[in-house]
Amino acid sequence: TIVVKVNPLPLNTITASGPTSFCVGDSVTLTADNLGTYSWAPTSDTTQSITVFSTGTYTVDIIDSNNCSNQAQQSVTVNTLPTVNVGPDLNVCNGDSLQLNATGASTYTWNTQATLTDSTISNPLAYPTSATNYWVVGEDLNGCKNSDTVFVAISVSPVAKMSNSTSNDTLDLNLPNGGDIQFFSTLSTNALTYYWDFGDGTTDTAANPIYTYTAGGDYLVMLVAMNSNCSDTTYHSIYVIKGVSVGENELSSYISVYPNPAVDFVKINFRDIPSQGVNITVYNALGEIVKRSYTLIDSSINISTVDFDQGLYFVEVRLDRTTGIFHTPLIIHK
Repeated sequence: TIVVKVNPLPLNTITASGPTSFCVGDSVTLTADNLGTYSWAPTSDTTQSITVFSTGTYTVDIIDSNNCSNQAQQSVTVNTLPTVNVGPDLNVCNGDSLQLNATGASTYTWNTQATLTDSTISNPLAYPTSATNYWVVGEDLNGCKNSDTVFVAISVSPVAKMSNSTSNDTLDLNLPNGGDIQFFSTLSTNALTYYWDFGDGTTDTAANPIYTYTAGGDYLVMLVAMNSNCSDTTYHSIYVIKGVSVGENELSSYISVYPNPAVDFVKINFRDIPSQGVNITVYNALGEIVKRSYTLIDSSINISTVDFDQGLYFVEVRLDRTTGIFHTPLIIHK
């Protein structure tokens, strides 16, 4: 008689200390449940537990006291971190805003919420009041997180201000050198360079340019004051009185001004002109407006000159529905 004993295989179950799918930088500990000797692959460990940091399939062979062995397996997945990027460092002019832009993740959380329009989107507007480090944490669909930082520096902005040599912004081409005007940028601050546009397609980069208008009209003058990083823009209107045109000569046969010289008043007579609105402007010899009115045409209109000083003036009459301008000199005698 012979007795044969068949020993059972050792139980072998791997227990994980946490999720077996995790992000780079995390780990999981795998533990074989039974007692005996252990042989892990591919790590070659012989302990009951191993700590895993990499993706792979981990197996353990257990050999018990009867020299029986059994094998267990556990797969581990390690997810890469998202590549979160907010770009290079930036520079913004004081008082301005800029748009940040983070990429590489699914959701975002920014710091410095006080100066951001929204700290939970990829592209918030930032309104920094001083040099600021903005950092963002981005999370992907696997729950893995990464971060990036952008430094925003603040540059001092110039303030563009202009003045000119004509106090009331009106030029009269009928006067000697009547189209000449000098513009000044000396009121601007923190500016190193300048760009002028005189409103007629002509530009200049001088700090205090002198320009001559050759045609009448309304001109919007633009000054851009700049330094190395920032700029500021301001505008100013210049009105240039035209010289006598064909239209004006035609109106002169329908409009007359008397007495001339005048003392306390001057009368403007209209002959054979249909009723319409009329603009009347009186300039002194410097091209400055001293009186302006708008009314409907009657047979005549009186203009008081009581407050005028003695000297040379110019009367301009513009009709609403008539081409041309009536323009005549007026002498005030006291």
